[in-house]
Amino acid sequence: MTKKKVRGAAKKKERAAIIAKKKKVDELSQLALKYPIVSLVNLRNLPDRLLQSSRKKLRGKAEFVVAKNSVISRALEKSGKGELSAYLDFPAAIVFTTMSPYSLFKFFKENKTKIAAKPGQIAPFDIVVPEGETDLPPGPALSELKSAGINAQIKAGKIVVAKDSVVAKKGAKISDIVCRVVQSV
Repeated sequence: MTKKKVRGAAKKKERAAIIAKKKKVDELSQLALKYPIVSLVNLRNLPDRLLQSSRKKLRGKAEFVVAKNSVISRALEKSGKGELSAYLDFPAAIVFTTMSPYSLFKFFKENKTKIAAKPGQIAPFDIVVPEGETDLPPGPALSELKSAGINAQIKAGKIVVAKDSVVAKKGAKISDIVCRVVQSV
């Protein structure tokens, strides 16, 4: 009978990604302990240009960090602010600041802008195409407008919306055709 050689418990080498995540958790937990106010920003459907402009405007007053939710959650738990983890059901950025929560909220409220809808998004309010002339020439555009549910007609060589038309109700998914039509009108 041959004896099996028993090797000493070999240490598993940690992958570079895991080491980086642990470092990020430590970094975020230190920031959470350093700043009195920690808040989360929903990044879903937020254009990068708006996030970057907010970062620029708040430079020196707040620090923005974008990380995976699991990393943010572990950092918050480690710093003792784990109650915020319950709100991480969206892609998030974490903001560390000395500003009051009211002034931070006011800043984001004042810097809110409307953006073009994208297919698959949920309509935050009824999207209405107002009646009136369009710059569209008659042709295939008329059938696109009608397929989106817009009451369109041809008058004097132009497509005209005959009456206000709701193309997406509040809370409904915005379709691809509606996005194309609303951007062209």
